[in-house]
Amino acid sequence: MKHTGSAEVGIKDVALFLAHQANELLDKSDPRKPFVALMTAAAVAGHIIQRDPKEMHEVLDKVMDLAEAALLEATETKQ
Repeated sequence: MKHTGSAEVGIKDVALFLAHQANELLDKSDPRKPFVALMTAAAVAGHIIQRDPKEMHEVLDKVMDLAEAALLEATETKQ
C-alpha cells in the first residue's frame, strides 16, 4: 500500500479514484465507456503481472461484491 503523508491509501480508495477519473475523462454520453476503459486497464495489468485470462476472470468474480459495496458506500450520501 502506498502512503500519502501519514495516511495509507487502500485498494478500494484507489479503485474509487480511478473509476471517478475514468468517468470524468470520458464523455458521459455512454456510461459503458468508463467500464470498458477500466476493464481494459485490468486486462493490461493482468498481462503485466503475467496472469492468464481465466485467472483474471476468477479474480474479478471474487471482487464483484466488494466493488458493489464500495460503490454503495461511496454514493450513499448521494442517494
